[in-house]
Amino acid sequence: MAAVDPFAPVPASARGDAPGSAAGAAGGAAPRPPALSYPQLLRGRTYRPWKPLLGLLLVVGLLVVAAIVSLLTYFLVQVLSGNAGALDHMVDNPVMTPGLFLATNISLALAIPVGWLGIRAVHGYPIGFLSSVVGRFRWAWFGRCLLVLAPLWVVYLAVASLGGGTEGLGVARSTG
Repeated sequence: MAAVDPFAPVPASARGDAPGSAAGAAGGAAPRPPALSYPQLLRGRTYRPWKPLLGLLLVVGLLVVAAIVSLLTYFLVQVLSGNAGALDHMVDNPVMTPGLFLATNISLALAIPVGWLGIRAVHGYPIGFLSSVVGRFRWAWFGRCLLVLAPLWVVYLAVASLGGGTEGLGVARSTG
């Protein structure tokens, strides 16, 4: 199935300014619709009222499946490594262990390809439109933002570590 390019020029017959149409008969061309802003981007040529709901259901459903699979994988690794008591411990006293932290982060990281799938499969847009209205990741803009924020982050970390903001951080007995 070939995807329809949502930004391709609309043929004159579809715009209504073809010879013999009302706009064509009046001698003027139908005004070209204004460029869409980023929040309205999905309302391009391929827009249908049901597509946003379908995309939302697809993405949320796949994210729930990804979270369940990553957590089940974590629990399976715990059982296979002979730590079956960890499951009981999770129910009685839930503690964030490194393995559970990894499983949670993997399920969150899967949100990126799931979003790509949603924008491509449901709306037919290239995946670059998920990050920018220009249809690609803007590395120059990212670099400028990084140049501003990285020094601020270093200052924040220095102030937090010097100011005693790390009292609660440490290795818990359960992760030992």
